[in-house]
Amino acid sequence: MLKTLGSFSAGALALLVVSTANAAFWDTDFVKGKARTEYPSGYGTGSNWITLNYNAGFGTTGGCLWEVTDPLNAVFKCPGSRSADPSIWQGNLETRSACGGSSTPIGDSWLGCLSYSSNTYFQLNSPGTKYWVIHANNDPSFDQCRMGPPGASEPIVDPIANPTTPNLYYIAMESTGGKHRLHIAVSPYDHDFTCSGVGRQYTLPYLSVGANSNKGNGGAIGLIYPLGGTGSDVLHFKAQMLGHVALSCLPGDPCGNVGSHTGVLLTAQWSGKRRMLYLDLYNEGVLTNEGPGEAHWSWPLQDSMFWPGGDIAILSVSSLAMACPNVPAIPALPAGSPGAQKTYAINMSKLFYCVSGLGLFTDPMPFDYITVESVHWFVETSGTYGKVWIAIDDPEIGAN
Repeated sequence: MLKTLGSFSAGALALLVVSTANAAFWDTDFVKGKARTEYPSGYGTGSNWITLNYNAGFGTTGGCLWEVTDPLNAVFKCPGSRSADPSIWQGNLETRSACGGSSTPIGDSWLGCLSYSSNTYFQLNSPGTKYWVIHANNDPSFDQCRMGPPGASEPIVDPIANPTTPNLYYIAMESTGGKHRLHIAVSPYDHDFTCSGVGRQYTLPYLSVGANSNKGNGGAIGLIYPLGGTGSDVLHFKAQMLGHVALSCLPGDPCGNVGSHTGVLLTAQWSGKRRMLYLDLYNEGVLTNEGPGEAHWSWPLQDSMFWPGGDIAILSVSSLAMACPNVPAIPALPAGSPGAQKTYAINMSKLFYCVSGLGLFTDPMPFDYITVESVHWFVETSGTYGKVWIAIDDPEIGAN
């Protein structure tokens, strides 16, 4: 039996709380189409500083989850850490000392890394304690060129309510047939990449929406097991490409590598660390991942659903087909019309176990029952011109 995942479908919001290895579930009252950014309104602005935690007993240089000399952490480092040695913090997440802002020391960080200029909080349909959670990050996100804090880097616009407002990030819950259709779009050609004191700044905008056990869902999403068959380990949804302009770099902009990818992020935890599985369902250019990849991500934001980071596996549908259960790509967008809608039934048990067998997680998946922490759909771009717009329908967790 399928269970509604989160609050898209009319009816009941399934709080898929795993109580035993038999994956017993119960439903609670649901409110339609609720979504919001993960931090409360005003977080990271003025004196309401973000909380960076470098004292969690990791024993690493800088205090982040992964060691800064770890080759798999080479692009992330330990952002926001107050160190005179740039090799500690300088990477894709932070490029400038004190995040390009005030160098007033605050704890283990700088004021410039803790407070940002704008309240980028966004919500749809007045969410209470049950909602779909939004992560809107634009790297380098530890930077005063961003309007908001890491994970809420830039404002979001609802294109249904504000159809003429240009913006980098768009999210909408379209009411259709008694359900809600999720729209996610990243539009670099609607964004000004100019930053005071820096000029045109190359960034990597990322936007995701999904159900998270610790932020809005109120319990685990499902249950996986190496042999499968838990009754709550198959992710069902429909995906469609509604808009696409190939990513490029405007003349004179400081970006040579362009591309985009979109897909689904699945997370679970074992051996004391979060395991993050990025499955690209569509990609182009520099963000095309033809072979499986692995990375170690440090994310020291204490109040984030992703703290303190994770062990990342990255696959595209083409690389997945070489070794794991086949997953189809989202059909490309024909000229002048939406792409075809694709129906998915992803066996998360088999997928995690196969990816682990490929050696893409530092610690192999144990032969045990493991709760699924979150499911997020995402779009990420590289370039200063272009657009990617997808729609997600009928997300459910169940059996085959």
